[in-house]
Amino acid sequence: LAPVMQLRDGLIRNAALHVGRFISTSRFLRERYLAAGFSATHFEVLENGIDMSRFNVPWQPRPAQTPLRVTYLGSLAWQKGVHVLVEAARGISPQALHIRVIGNLQTFPDYVQRLRAIADPDVITFDGAIDNARVAEVLANTDILAVPSLWYENSPVVIQEAHAAGVPVIASRLGALTEKVRDGVDGVLVPPADVEAWRESLMHLASSPAELARLGENCSPPMLISEHAARLISLYTAVTEAYSM
Repeated sequence: LAPVMQLRDGLIRNAALHVGRFISTSRFLRERYLAAGFSATHFEVLENGIDMSRFNVPWQPRPAQTPLRVTYLGSLAWQKGVHVLVEAARGISPQALHIRVIGNLQTFPDYVQRLRAIADPDVITFDGAIDNARVAEVLANTDILAVPSLWYENSPVVIQEAHAAGVPVIASRLGALTEKVRDGVDGVLVPPADVEAWRESLMHLASSPAELARLGENCSPPMLISEHAARLISLYTAVTEAYSM
C-alpha cells in the first residue's frame, strides 16, 4: 500500500496549497504542521469554545478524611494510557484514593478486560459511558481529572470542561497537554508511561488538600462558545473576502 499512501499524501499536500486558513486548537499542532513545510501565515490557533450553561452544577467539596476523587473521562484505548493510571493506583489505600474510569467498555473489550485484571476493585470503578449532559455532574464530584495519554493530544475538550467546573488536571507531559495544563498552577504534569511518577503524584495530591484547592482556584474559565463562533465567523469572512477580490 506504500505507493497508494504516497500518492494520497501528494494529493493532500497539493490540495492544502489552496486552503485559505487552517485552524488549529493548539500551538503544538500548528508547530507540527509548520515543521512539515506548511506556511505560518495560513495557520490560526483557536481554542475550542465551551457552553458554560451546561456547568450549572455546584462543585461538591470532598469531606475530610475521605479518599481523593480522581476521574478519567474518555476513550478506553491503549494510547490513552488508562492502564498507567490503573497500575499507579495499585498499592494505594482505598482510604486515600478512589478513581472513576468513565468510558465505553465495548469499543476495545480486550483492553478493558486487561484493565479490570490489573485494577484494585477497592480503589477503581469502571462506570461505562455516560451521556454528555452528565459531564458537569461527574466533574462536580471530582477533585482532579486524569489525562494519562501515551500519544500526542491536540486539545482534549474534557480539560476545558474540567477547568470550567474549577477542577484541576493531572496529565502526561506530552504534546499539547503542556499548553492546556499549567504545571503547579492549575494542574500537574507527569512523565507519560511512568507508573511510579504517577503513583507519587497521586499520593502527594491525596495528602495535600490545600494544594489541591489552590490548583482548583487557579483554573481559568475556558473560551465561551459564543466567542469561539464569533472568531470563526471573522476568519471565514476574511478568507471569503480575500478570495472574492
